Amino acid sequence: LPEGSIRGDFQAHVLIDNLLRSTAQGDLTGTGLRLALPIKPPLVLHSFSLEANQRKIRVQSAALSWEERHLTVEGSMDFLPEAVLLDMNLSVDGLQWEKIENFLKSEDRKTQSVKDGQADRKLEVASRKETQLPPLRGRIGVKSPFFEYEKYTWRPLDAEIKFSGEEVKVAIIEANACGISTTGVVKVASGDIALDFHSLAKNQEVSSSAPCLLGKPFTMSGIFSLDGRIKGQGQPQDLIQS
Repeated sequence: LPEGSIRGDFQAHVLIDNLLRSTAQGDLTGTGLRLALPIKPPLVLHSFSLEANQRKIRVQSAALSWEERHLTVEGSMDFLPEAVLLDMNLSVDGLQWEKIENFLKSEDRKTQSVKDGQADRKLEVASRKETQLPPLRGRIGVKSPFFEYEKYTWRPLDAEIKFSGEEVKVAIIEANACGISTTGVVKVASGDIALDFHSLAKNQEVSSSAPCLLGKPFTMSGIFSLDGRIKGQGQPQDLIQS
């Protein structure tokens, strides 16, 4: 707590080898906390307010920052016998795929280094109980004023992520790039990605949309309308290249 504070009446019983049987009770508020998580840059919890009733935790509000981005979170988590049930809403003041990708790559490297170290300690690892993260179910709503992917920017982005067993479904409710609406669904299951997107534009200026899409000046002028569909399924690297 470098410059923060915590107030409340809160108790929790956390079972490391079976997180779904953990319980908590009470209410808690705090400000100015730097979370001790193994990620860089650190996640700063500027303020939060939550209440718990045995297996359910209600996050009334939480304001965080990470990678110079500010986030707000609200919603609930239910610890069911078979999974953690989420009903959360997340707002962020901007998303950049490059930073997300760098973070995912660093986490993959950490995971691989841990696996390499464990290979030399098989007997030790086998004698310990391993902590496994419980499966997730439910939804997380995500809102951002923009989402940057390479040279393209969508303004705004409104999406919903649904967790159901082995499948993750991302529904893009609103996303506009270069004057073109791109709504649709992405499903991730067993290492495969399936996508189905609808692109729509009505009476848009070619002189503004074309340079945005091509990334260079375009001398044609006029009005265009577009009604299209992009659908596919396969390995992530194959879909991205296509």
